Amino acid sequence: MRQRNIYSVNKRKYFYFIIFFVLLLLQTVFLSNAQSKNIRNDNKLIMGIIRAVGSDSSYIKNYTPFVKYIADELKMDYGLQVLDYADIADALMSNRIDIAIFSPYSYINAQTKYPNIKLFAIPRKHNSLGYHSVIVCKKNKNYNSLGDFRGKAFAFTNSMSTSGYQVPMRTFIDYTNSNGVQQPESEFRFKYSGSHSNSVYWLAQDSVEGIATYEEVFLKLKHLNIIDINDVKFIGKKYFIPNNAYVLYPGLDESLKKRIKSIMYKAHKSHNIDARKMFSSSNNIMAVQQWVEKTDEAYNDLRKLLEVERLRPKLEINIETTDYVNDLLENRHSDLAGDLFIEVNEAIKNTKRFTSNVPYARLMKLDIELSAGKDNVIIFNVFLRKNNLESRYRIENGTIVLDELINNRVQFGKKVTEAILYQLPIYTKVAFDSYNKHFFIPYGSNDGINSKYEIELSNKEIITLNNQDITINAQTISFPMKYKSYFENDKNIIIRRQKKIEVDIDEDLESNSGGFWDKLDNVWGVIGIIVALVTMLVTTLFQQYKQRKFKEKLQLANGLLKEYFEGKEIESKIIDFRAELGFLLEKNQIKEVQYNVLINKLSEISNIIEQKKIIDTDIKEEIECIISDRVITEKEYQHLIGLMKKANEK
Repeated sequence: MRQRNIYSVNKRKYFYFIIFFVLLLLQTVFLSNAQSKNIRNDNKLIMGIIRAVGSDSSYIKNYTPFVKYIADELKMDYGLQVLDYADIADALMSNRIDIAIFSPYSYINAQTKYPNIKLFAIPRKHNSLGYHSVIVCKKNKNYNSLGDFRGKAFAFTNSMSTSGYQVPMRTFIDYTNSNGVQQPESEFRFKYSGSHSNSVYWLAQDSVEGIATYEEVFLKLKHLNIIDINDVKFIGKKYFIPNNAYVLYPGLDESLKKRIKSIMYKAHKSHNIDARKMFSSSNNIMAVQQWVEKTDEAYNDLRKLLEVERLRPKLEINIETTDYVNDLLENRHSDLAGDLFIEVNEAIKNTKRFTSNVPYARLMKLDIELSAGKDNVIIFNVFLRKNNLESRYRIENGTIVLDELINNRVQFGKKVTEAILYQLPIYTKVAFDSYNKHFFIPYGSNDGINSKYEIELSNKEIITLNNQDITINAQTISFPMKYKSYFENDKNIIIRRQKKIEVDIDEDLESNSGGFWDKLDNVWGVIGIIVALVTMLVTTLFQQYKQRKFKEKLQLANGLLKEYFEGKEIESKIIDFRAELGFLLEKNQIKEVQYNVLINKLSEISNIIEQKKIIDTDIKEEIECIISDRVITEKEYQHLIGLMKKANEK
């Protein structure tokens, strides 16, 4: 009987091994197919554009000279895809396209889902970097204000259009709210045409009394003889909107990104016959005169107008207690860790700096460790993991008597939260509102900014936000004209929590796995669990390979910093390293979050090289002591970065 059981066990063992290798083979084939479908390696530059006016074929005809010129300069093939407003961001982030041309609203809306989408250029058209959103009716109609359209048919294009819906709808909302009405739909008969050309056609045919569009559309459609611009009139204020945003797929090789940007920025000056033909008035149907280098800040005015909220990071909280602490708690408090989690989570939620339920949000982690000392004293250490979830750094620590911690859980949550906020400055730029004549920052109370924050200028001068002449609105912080001298030379600023506010904990009192095997009540259940476990094992092995590759590259990056301090030339190595990381990401050999960590590390090293600070003797000696070791650890790397920041502050 015993022999038969052993034989049976061995048979099952072989059966499981067979399942394992079959699944491993299937996993390999699956990954190979997934890579061939999702990670393109076709030497083709594909541009994606949004359909707004005209047919898909007209877009392809009009944009082909532009994408062909860029591709020819790169010695690549080219392709074009015409996409809906809602699809272009997903197409870019899945690398179905390499260059995306976003409409203004679709760009800032896409950033709430994919925060690493960043524009690099805006086209100059008709000698302008933008266009104007307008509300239009026929000149022979007796409409002179928004109120005149009450009860009348009025056409928007679609909800993702900046000039055809987002900006004009804001005008209607402001109008109805000022008259005590919450919903403009109750006062107006809104229709949706689907495109600007359809809206213009509806207006010409008297299907609607007014439309929301952009002023330049009448020139673009002039050849169709739908309606002449001289036969329409504009109602109310015109709003300036930046031209479309050009965005590159973030996973593109860094050297390829640089080449694409260089080609586009210089194209209008090129003596290349195709370039000159492309920009000539007779061939340039899209009216692009030049691609101008711009950053994300170009859209701050639009964000302010539309009150678009940013995607906040997600913070995962983990509280660990040692067995000794648990023993102390046995007769005092049943679940201190659980209660502390609630208070910390509530304090963090109140900051408005984090989100809790957005799947695409950048993940950060907070680790709180509680251990026991003598005489019922609890030792607490708080660690934060930001860009690199694999490494953490301590942001707070201390000791407290157990009973005091139990009675002051709310204050403990506030103390931890203050430590977090101090570690998370916001880097942005000041903009000027030419209409209302004031400076503003596109962050406000909805982003958790309040009077406890301060502004640090590039020259290290500080402006505290508790000044009475500074207004903190929901979406912006406004500064009167008297602050002009602060911002006229350099608009780069840092919004940071004021020097860490100490919260005295004493001063203000205020997975269940049981029954798992009971669920396995039939053979198919057992097989299902085995298949799931084996699949998980295969996935784990693949992830471990990625992790080993990441740690290897992390060590190489740390080594570059060491080489710099040793006086070696590393600029070319950084360029090569960036290109290699792009290749590894394309081949799915490292994760995107790992790619971002390494790229950020290379940027830190590049910044140190560019600054070329004269280092004090004491700091220099400490650096030499650290780099004397054969290998620079991650902790030593962070310490070196901290030393250089310290040197910059002197």
